[in-house]
Amino acid sequence: MFRLLNKKVYVSWIVNPFFLYCIGFSFAAFLYIWNWSNLYPRLSFELIRFLVISFLPFIVFGYIFFRKGYFQYDRNLKISFPDSLLFIVILILGSINIAFGGVLPILNNGLNYKVFGLPILNAIFNTLCIFSSVLFFYSYLESKKIKLLFFILIIIIIQVLLFRRSTIVWIITSLFFLYIKRIEKLPAYSLFIFIILIYVGSFCFGFFGNKRNNYSRTDILSEFNASSSFKKLKISHNHYMTYLYISSPLANLQKNINESKGFQNNDSKDFIFYSFLPQSLTRRLEKNLSLTAPSCSLISPDLIVGSYFMTGFKTFGWLGMVLLVTWLIIFILAVILVIPRNSPFYMISFVLLCTTISMLIFDNMLTRSDVILMIFGYPIIFYQINKLYMSTEFNFHLF
Repeated sequence: MFRLLNKKVYVSWIVNPFFLYCIGFSFAAFLYIWNWSNLYPRLSFELIRFLVISFLPFIVFGYIFFRKGYFQYDRNLKISFPDSLLFIVILILGSINIAFGGVLPILNNGLNYKVFGLPILNAIFNTLCIFSSVLFFYSYLESKKIKLLFFILIIIIIQVLLFRRSTIVWIITSLFFLYIKRIEKLPAYSLFIFIILIYVGSFCFGFFGNKRNNYSRTDILSEFNASSSFKKLKISHNHYMTYLYISSPLANLQKNINESKGFQNNDSKDFIFYSFLPQSLTRRLEKNLSLTAPSCSLISPDLIVGSYFMTGFKTFGWLGMVLLVTWLIIFILAVILVIPRNSPFYMISFVLLCTTISMLIFDNMLTRSDVILMIFGYPIIFYQINKLYMSTEFNFHLF
C-alpha cells in the first residue's frame, strides 16, 4: 500500500493550453450538475454537444505539440536579472496606488475595490505582480534563493490587503503550473494533499469574496437561491460562493441560449469589437463608432460573467462561438510559435498562457490588454533587460 502511494505519477501533461480548455469547461460542467443553486437553468443538449465537439481539435493539437516537445521545461535556460530592484519597483508602484486610493480596501468595505488606484498604473502594478511572481519562482527553482519566495509572499499579502482575489488566483495558479512542469512527476499520495488544499482553498476563496462584499450566510443562501441539496450538506456557505463563481458563467451562457429561442444573432460589428479586439481599444472607440456593449441576460445581477462565449453568442449566435474556438486555437499557436523556445522567458509566457486558458470559463480573457501584456509584452521586455544585465555583469567581472 505504501509503495503504491509513493509511486510517482506523471502529471506534467496537464499543463497543456489545449488540454486546459477541455479540463476547465469540463470541471465547470461537472460542478454545474451538482444542482446546488436553483438559479441555474438546465444545461441544454445543444450546449453540451457544442462543448464536446469543440474539445476534439484541442485534444488533437494538444497531443501533437506535446509529442513535438513544445511544452517541455528546459532546465538549461537560466535567468539573471536584478530581482531585488524589480521587487522594490513593485513596492513603489503599490505604495503610489495605495496613496492615491487613500485607504486600503480591506480596511474599508464600502470602498469600490474595482476602481481603486490610478487606472494605468494600477494595470501595470497588477500585471507586474503576476508576471514577477512567476519570474521569481522560476528563478527560485533554479537558484534556491529563499529571498525570492519572500518576495512572492509579500506580493500576495499586498494583494490580500487590496482585496485583489483574482490576482491572487492568477499568481497561485501560475506558480502551481510552473512547479508541475518543473518536477513533472508527483507521488500518488499528493492527490490526497491536493484534495485537502482544494477544500481549504475553496473556503478561503469564498470567505474572501464574502468579506469583500459584506455577504452574510443568510444573504448568500437566500439571495443566490441555494438548493435544498446544498443545505442538506451542512457545509460552509463559503464553499457555495466558490461553487457559484466557477459554475455560474455556464448558467449565464445557458440563459442567453435559452432566451435566443433558436434565433441566430447576426451583429458582426459588435461581435468583432466586443469578442475579438482588446477592451481598452473598444472603450476608446465606443463614442466615435456609436458602439454599445451587448446586454447579456444574467441569472443574478451579482453574477455577471458568462465565460469566453457569452458575448460571442449574444452578438453572433452559434457561429460566433465557433469563430471564438477558432480564434482561441490561433491565439495559442501564436504564443507557442512566436515566443522563441530558446528564451528563458518562453516557459514563463507559456505558464501564463495556460493560466489564461484555464480562466476562460469565467470571461473572455483574450480581449484583456493586461493579459496580452503579460503573455507577449513582458517576456520581450524582460528578455532585453536580462540580456543587458548579463552583459553588464560579464563586463564587470572582466574588468
